[in-house]
Amino acid sequence: MKTKRLILMVIIFLILFLVYIKFARVVNYYDKNGLIYYPENRPKLQFTRDVVEVNENYTKEKIIFESKGAKIYGYLFLPNKKEKSPGIIFLPAAQATKEGASTESKVFLKNGFVVLTIDQRGVGETDTKIPTSEEDFNNFKDKKETLQGLMVYDALRSFDLLSQILEIDNKKIIMSGSSMGGRTAIIATAIEKNIHSALIISSSGYNVKQENDKELNNYIYSLNPNNYISLIQPRKIIMIHSQNDKVIPLEDAKITYNLAKDPKDLIILNECNHGYCDEMILYVNKSLNELIL
Repeated sequence: MKTKRLILMVIIFLILFLVYIKFARVVNYYDKNGLIYYPENRPKLQFTRDVVEVNENYTKEKIIFESKGAKIYGYLFLPNKKEKSPGIIFLPAAQATKEGASTESKVFLKNGFVVLTIDQRGVGETDTKIPTSEEDFNNFKDKKETLQGLMVYDALRSFDLLSQILEIDNKKIIMSGSSMGGRTAIIATAIEKNIHSALIISSSGYNVKQENDKELNNYIYSLNPNNYISLIQPRKIIMIHSQNDKVIPLEDAKITYNLAKDPKDLIILNECNHGYCDEMILYVNKSLNELIL
């Protein structure tokens, strides 16, 4: 009798286990090619909006939203006009804050865009623990999210936020970024097909040699924008870079640009160094017009 009951319990356990395997949610942060992956059917984003400035030209609001264990802080700039506006997400360079991105934000704003810029993880008010390089690599080996993956997800949630703003034409949302922010912007645009186009400033992928460690190569491959940029097609990408850039050489930007597919454009400047400068303003204005056509 005890033997029959034991056999029955084992059978029930096996049935329950098989049902669990069939219906349990499998979390996979990488696609079959080893690239960062997030689904497009993300849940509706909850966020707060608090007005911090109002003038005759625009309203500025502080935005806060949750994203995978982090509380992301940003500024939302809304032009004072009745009709719906295109939107742009601007991801600042490494260690640059949303306050430090006010110049770029106001250039976009003057072009009639609603602008969202955020403090990325570990920067400004977005005070989160940043993993060491070793911890990040170990997360990758365990098929967990890396820091780059989380920052890409934050960019995707920024897109979700703009898509929910009533003042925005959500068919015309551009992803933009400078330097490291530009790298994140390229990957996010490749993943989210509803992003209209991309404007990348002083940025590129990684022009690196293969190592003897296969897993290390796979890790670098997963976070290299060069492996994503061709996926932006048929949407347009415009890159703006200076030939005097000592942080990210122009040659690296050219390698990345050549990997992109049409439609695309590379604007090379003479006077700037790294990042946004006054010489860019005419080209940024022109690029924004072209990208939302």
